[in-house]
Amino acid sequence: MTSDSLPALWPILRRQARRGNLNASQVFSLQRAFQQKPNWKRLDRWLKPLLTEAVRADDRQTAILQTGIWLRQMREFERAHHCLDLLNWRKARGQAFLQRGLVLQQLNQIDAAQKALRRSCRDGSSFAVASYHLGLLHRSTGEFDQAARWLLRSLKRDANPAHVHTVLQYCRCSDDMLRPIVRFYEQLHRRHPERALPLQQLSLYQQRQGDLIQAGKTAQKSVRLELGQRTSLLADEDLAPTPPDFLVLGVPKGGTTSLFAWLREHPQIWGHPRKELHFFDGDYHLGEAWYCAQFPRFQDGSGILRGEATPNVFSHPEAPARVTQLIPDVKTMVLLRDPLERAVSWVQHLQRLEGLEGSVESWLSQELESLQSLDADTLARSGRIGTGALQDSLYDIHLQRWRSSLPSSQQLLVISSERLFSQPSPQLSEVLGFLGLDSDPEPWMQAWVARNVNPGRRSTLPKSLESELRAFLQSHCQQSATETKESPVGWFE
Repeated sequence: MTSDSLPALWPILRRQARRGNLNASQVFSLQRAFQQKPNWKRLDRWLKPLLTEAVRADDRQTAILQTGIWLRQMREFERAHHCLDLLNWRKARGQAFLQRGLVLQQLNQIDAAQKALRRSCRDGSSFAVASYHLGLLHRSTGEFDQAARWLLRSLKRDANPAHVHTVLQYCRCSDDMLRPIVRFYEQLHRRHPERALPLQQLSLYQQRQGDLIQAGKTAQKSVRLELGQRTSLLADEDLAPTPPDFLVLGVPKGGTTSLFAWLREHPQIWGHPRKELHFFDGDYHLGEAWYCAQFPRFQDGSGILRGEATPNVFSHPEAPARVTQLIPDVKTMVLLRDPLERAVSWVQHLQRLEGLEGSVESWLSQELESLQSLDADTLARSGRIGTGALQDSLYDIHLQRWRSSLPSSQQLLVISSERLFSQPSPQLSEVLGFLGLDSDPEPWMQAWVARNVNPGRRSTLPKSLESELRAFLQSHCQQSATETKESPVGWFE
């Protein structure tokens, strides 16, 4: 189909539609045309007769399923639910039940979503994906061991998707659950001794079991596998490991995943493949030797920089002193996003993936009330209150702490998240120059991808609460807005 607008396309297809002779690919063309100028009221009126009467019988199931997927991707979950109800469920296969489960989960019909996803698992072709989403669903309700079991089932069917390994590592499993996870990665390493990922994950779980010596050895083996041809640039194995050259400090939900993934593609950068080591903000008790063992040591003059990214380090009160004590000449970067947007996104993240109960409004209003009662000194030293969403957005307090700890102001680069995503090239050029590399990002721009961008609609806060939150955050983000070189549009509007 060459016509790209609905008024141009529909007259071409009208006669076939009246005869009930449309096929699934033509319905797909109508979907693309509809997106040019959506009219949801018209769609609601015509969708059912289009799919049940205008599409030929042998293509009807495919067209309905395809349209349900399209509506889910458009985040029109109620419409997707009504669309999928048109399927002949006695003939439906695993993919149909998978889509039904995903839609029901978004509609917060958890029991029905579980039932649909479990039914999808009966179909071998959708087992791995359905098991993964069952893992996500159980994780979202705080059932971490159950989530881990489903994620392991998914990985046993298909161990290639890196995101499944990542979700598994964020499950706060019991000690009993750690044992089958360790066995899985040991077996995966035996089957694929050439791959670094099994050893990277195995090192993590050995650490969680308390076997720090073995975890360090496993980490070093994974590093050598991951380096590939750059192994020839490694220093002598007898030399002790050293800490990294740069850190991406934060903030959570600020774009650190996108920035760090891009940096890892640069030939003069080695970024730790497991984002968020949480050493300076959580696992400091593991010791400097364990932390340094996570990084390869290259020969002097190799020109390769090593780094890691843990977004929560930026706001941890003890992290600046810990970092500067271990790595006094470290270079640090922090991405700062609209503080209220970031706080809302963080609460939604906890709701979606950690089983946090309660509305965004209730959490932020409670945290605001608690924080407003504290004086400046107490606020700077306070432990986590509630979800920590607002505290992490008090950028000036955290920036002052880092400025006071780092030996030189030239060791901290502040980046606007908004400008990084709207104008990536100049921001990435600044990052490369800050690290002492050729500041031309163009050879690597094809590797830039905006990752983990939540397409969901922002939670609507009452205007009075939003105004109060913005006023409070503005009083703690003035210097930060200045350091991003231009106040990002919308921060304090």
